[in-house]
Amino acid sequence: MLQDLRDKYTERSTPADGKKRLAVFRMGGFGDLLMATSCLPWLKSQGWHITFFCSRRHSQAVWHDPNIDNFVPVDMGQCSDAQHGEMIRTALSEYDAVLNLSDTCEGTSLQNPDRAAYWWPAKARRAVFGGVSYLGLIALLAGCEKDQLLERFYPTADETAWARRTKAGRNLLVSCSGSGVHKWYPHLGQVLAHLLHWLSDLHIWTVGETSMFKPFAKHDRLHQVQHEWKLRQSMTFATQADIVLGPETGLMHAVGHLPMAKVLLLSHSSAQNIGDDWINCQTVSPDPVKAPCHPCHRMHRVKDFCEVLPSGAALCADSIAPMDVVRAVNRAHLKLEERLCA
Repeated sequence: MLQDLRDKYTERSTPADGKKRLAVFRMGGFGDLLMATSCLPWLKSQGWHITFFCSRRHSQAVWHDPNIDNFVPVDMGQCSDAQHGEMIRTALSEYDAVLNLSDTCEGTSLQNPDRAAYWWPAKARRAVFGGVSYLGLIALLAGCEKDQLLERFYPTADETAWARRTKAGRNLLVSCSGSGVHKWYPHLGQVLAHLLHWLSDLHIWTVGETSMFKPFAKHDRLHQVQHEWKLRQSMTFATQADIVLGPETGLMHAVGHLPMAKVLLLSHSSAQNIGDDWINCQTVSPDPVKAPCHPCHRMHRVKDFCEVLPSGAALCADSIAPMDVVRAVNRAHLKLEERLCA
């Protein structure tokens, strides 16, 4: 099966030239792939020739990662749990080593309904999973230290040049939503209005799915490009922005270890899981009184166990106070001012 997949799906191939050959597996979303590839620079420095197997649908997030020698994006229909296990067993006999990074978030610190821990009391889930760093687990599996990881997106030179031409003064990029009901923030329009009023030098760019929002009020410094830009454009622009704001989405992972300011809106994860390991990142949590469910450490592919309000927003997202978000962006903006003065 593994050879069939390589024959059918390999999109980039570089000869090993005598180097030790490592097969790395990560099936998952955009952010999952960016977390997984954070260990590749270190592995590359250890002399490994790296073949990366990942889900095709999300592979564009890591298309141009210079640490990947052979790139094999796989259709998820070709990779059930049983097939995934078969691929890894085969790889163990064909490569010098295999690193399986699938389920390093979902299925471990974020439980699926088919796992016993999904049904544990919230207090127990938080005690066991709340302090687990997603990146720390990847470092443990890869055999390196957490500070040796580099989580980031790699744009091409042309993509970077486009983003630099597109920028206008100081720039805040806003990721409007993510992969689940708990990853869209219903008060975003209110936050943007405050920021546009108070920060007169800030241009705001909105990307991602916005169909669940009321239309944002038009403003000459609000650039609503969510229907124009593709994913790689959004991630590239994020690498050039001054501040990036959003929920737990792939776009935030694209700049995790880059120096720009980040404001991360938490939902099913804790700050120790995600955010605390990033550079220059503020995490904003739901109000614990209004949303005692946070953090739930659960995957929500259906809404059965995630309380959804009439607005369509999850309780945790709705319970993040707009002014907490505004103040976090203001603090990031103030640091820009201080750096300019210095």
